[in-house]
This record gives sequence, structure tokens and C-alpha cells, in this order.
Amino acid sequence: MHLKPAPLRLGAEALVRLEHKLVAYGKSNVLELLQAVEAWEQRVVRYGQGQLGALEDRLGALEEHVSRIGRENLQELGQLGERIRSYGASAGAELAAGLSTVERAVHDALAAALEVRWPVSRWPIYVFTAGAMVCLLTSATCHLFGCCAAHVTAVLWRFDYAGIAVLIVASFFPPVYYGFLCSPWTRLTYLIVTSLLGLSTLCVTLLSQFQKTEWQTYRALLFVALGLWGLVPGLHGWLANAGEAAFTQALALDLLMGAIYIGGAAIYATRFPERWKPGAFDVAFHSHQLFHVAVVVAACVHYKALS
Repeated sequence: MHLKPAPLRLGAEALVRLEHKLVAYGKSNVLELLQAVEAWEQRVVRYGQGQLGALEDRLGALEEHVSRIGRENLQELGQLGERIRSYGASAGAELAAGLSTVERAVHDALAAALEVRWPVSRWPIYVFTAGAMVCLLTSATCHLFGCCAAHVTAVLWRFDYAGIAVLIVASFFPPVYYGFLCSPWTRLTYLIVTSLLGLSTLCVTLLSQFQKTEWQTYRALLFVALGLWGLVPGLHGWLANAGEAAFTQALALDLLMGAIYIGGAAIYATRFPERWKPGAFDVAFHSHQLFHVAVVVAACVHYKALS
């Protein structure tokens, strides 16, 4: 026996009734959904308001607690700040000292490397040393044989002053050469001008017509002018090498050297101290002797500046 499903037959009225039922069912579900969403929204608002109030209360309590702790520990915090600032200052000083030491070490290492790769000429030092030796040798010779015949003495004393002029000119060569090592034309100009001034001083010193007593002050002033000429390359070098500690120290010593030269020349020109008590300083502490002492001291100061 075979069974077959009966076909579904819906008439027009059945379809209309089904449609009405579906529409009614959808409306009721949408209404329930809207009611559920509204209820959930109200619960969220109530929960948020409650949590916000609790959060405000907790923040207020925390603020009060922090304020109380800050008032109680304000003094300790101030002391801690002072200690931190003190430590920072000391650490900064130690760091600066350490960096300075490192900088000097690097500078010395680079200088040594450059000295090996491009050795600096030493002849200006030799020129100064030779000039100092010539000055002291002529001075010793003149004082040794100055008591001979009058015509011999007149010639010897000229070479005594000439030796001083040679030393002054030779003193210019090392600082000018090394101070303007990177400016060859400037260096050459200063060396030529200095040599010409020194040659002029030698001519005035050695020529017979300038050996009279009335020319003594003029000769001394010429020595002073030769020494003051050193201010020109010295100031130029200071402007070109501003901030270099080694150059500043050398310049200070060279200025001291110039002051000693000028002081010795001033003593010689004013005939101090024998002019105030003639005959009392014929053996020692004569102005001429003091002049030579000033020259020797100035040469030592200049050599210290070169080192």
C-alpha cells in the first residue's frame, strides 16, 4: 500500500488570514524588543550614576590622603630636593673635570700624532737661544775688556747694546712663527718688519755719531719701541687664537717679558739709582747692571713661555 502526501492547497482567504497573523506576530515582537532595550538603557544609566558617585567619593578620599601626606612630609621632601640638587652640582663638577681631563688627553695624543706625521720646525727656538747666547757673550766680553784703552772701550760698548737688540729681535721669532703657523704670509710679514726694526736699532747702536751722551735717551727709547712692537703681533695672535689655554698662558708670560724689558730700559735711561747718589753704585747695582739683569730675567720668562 502506497501513501502519497496530499498537496497543500491554500485558498485566497487562507493566505490573507496567514498574512494577518504574521504581521500581528511581528508587531508584538518589535514592541517587546523596544521595551527590552528601554529597560536595559535605564539599568545602564542607573549603574553609571551609581559608579560615578562612588568614583567621585574615592577620588576625593585619595586627594585628601595625598594632601595629608604632602603636608606631613613637606619638610622631608624639601631636604630631599636639596640633596638632589647638591648631588647634581657635585656630579656636574666631576663630569666637567673628567671631560676636561679627557680633552687634554685627546689633545696631547693628537699633538703627538701630528708631531710624528708633520714635525714642527724647531729653528725659531734655536734662533732665540742663539740670540740670548750672543747677548750674554757680548755683554761678558764688553765688561771684561771695557777697562782697556779708550778707543777699545768705545767700540766694545756698542756691541754690548747691539747684543741686547739681537736678543730682543730673536725673542720675536718663536711666538710669531708658532702663533701664525697657519698664516704663512702674516707670519712672514711680522718677521720681516721685526728684522728691519732690529736692523735699524743695530745701526743706531753701532754708528759713531749716535754714541754721544745726548743720544743716550734716544737709543733707550729705540729699544723701548722695539719691545713695544711686540704688542702688535701679540694682539693679533690673541684675537686669532682666542680661547686657547696654551696660547693665553704663553701670551701672559710674553707680556711679562716685555714689561721686564721696558722696565730695564727705563732704569738705564733714567740712570737710576746712581743719579741720586753718585759714586755709591759704581761697583754694584748700577743702572747698566740692572739693565742686564732685567734682560736675563726676561729671557728666562720668554723661554718658559715657549715651553
